[in-house]
Amino acid sequence: MQKKIAAINDLSGLGKCSLYADISIASAMGIEVCSLPSAILTSQTGYRDYCCTDFTYQISTYTEKWSNLGLSFQGILSGFLASSDAADEVCEFLERFHSKETLYLCDPVLGDNGNCFFTLGERQTAAMRKLAARADILTPNLTEFCLLYQASYEELLRQTAGDTEALAQELLSIYRHARSAEAVSATDDRSSTDEAQTVIVTGIPSLNRSTGEKEMVNLILNQTGIIGRSSTRRHGAEVSEQGTSYSGTGDLFAAVVLCDLLRGRKIEDAVRLATAFLSHSVADTVREGTDRNGGIHFETHLSMLLPEAVPPTRPGDLL
Repeated sequence: MQKKIAAINDLSGLGKCSLYADISIASAMGIEVCSLPSAILTSQTGYRDYCCTDFTYQISTYTEKWSNLGLSFQGILSGFLASSDAADEVCEFLERFHSKETLYLCDPVLGDNGNCFFTLGERQTAAMRKLAARADILTPNLTEFCLLYQASYEELLRQTAGDTEALAQELLSIYRHARSAEAVSATDDRSSTDEAQTVIVTGIPSLNRSTGEKEMVNLILNQTGIIGRSSTRRHGAEVSEQGTSYSGTGDLFAAVVLCDLLRGRKIEDAVRLATAFLSHSVADTVREGTDRNGGIHFETHLSMLLPEAVPPTRPGDLL
């Protein structure tokens, strides 16, 4: 039977992100997508001129109608939310549809390069923390990790001074402390307060000390420790001097990971596949000189995600 996910994200006319990414990836990987738009935008917010129509008021309608139809999902993915109220509505959606048989991935779209996105604020961050606490899989970038767990981005980078291993241990310590506090304050069993939650901190700039090449590292951790990592060489213009990545890369990464997990693969394998897929796509984008707001040229690489194309895990791919 074909597996099905609910994708709660915005629909942007330009930028190759959010629902465009979710639908493209899941379809290529043989998984049905039920789309729930959290907002509709003329373009993603990196463009200087855009219009955003908030669909928060419709989330409860989708929840009710889908529940009345008796729908169930093997996976749920949530991404960009236009308001803090939307997070509350998504919590209600999870009450109806998130069960032990359903894998929930939260991509907490909050910021980048040490800053919260200008359209969001502390109220939105606090609301996103509620969703993050309930996620089975959480995929923040380094900035979003710091916002969620109230750590100083600048201090973290200063203390670790480019040492990826030191950074990994600091992130693990911050995460364990935060999750312990959540466990103490939890009033019900709906938060994923045990080691079952997995966090993938994405797109960490690093330097390979053996080769001298710049890399992007993804760290996989849970309460037990650092359980894996993947890295890929950074292409010349993959990240600007300001550290801003291409539009949609986080959405694509999250969708590949969730869908690969639903195909029965291990988290380490899913992260490696997502990393390889993005690396090939970004390389093409850099060669063509595409503006970051336009997103990456991933469409020609979707064949990498077909079940028969997925490579086996090789020793050393994840250290």
